[in-house]
Amino acid sequence: MTVEGLFRLGVITSMQSDVLPVALRTLRSRHPLLNVRIPPLNDSDELFDRIAGGTHRCRATRAP
Repeated sequence: MTVEGLFRLGVITSMQSDVLPVALRTLRSRHPLLNVRIPPLNDSDELFDRIAGGTHRCRATRAP
């Protein structure tokens, strides 16, 4: 299956340095035509606002 297009992924800043690199390497190796965009977000509330506003449909957060 080919997966391509724009994928906006919301990830809070604290996860961007440890969890995100491994996930992106895996995603890019499996779906090289997928264009992933990750805007800098500072907290979960901002991320949830983006999801509610329709600019993001997926999120990555840590369990408390």
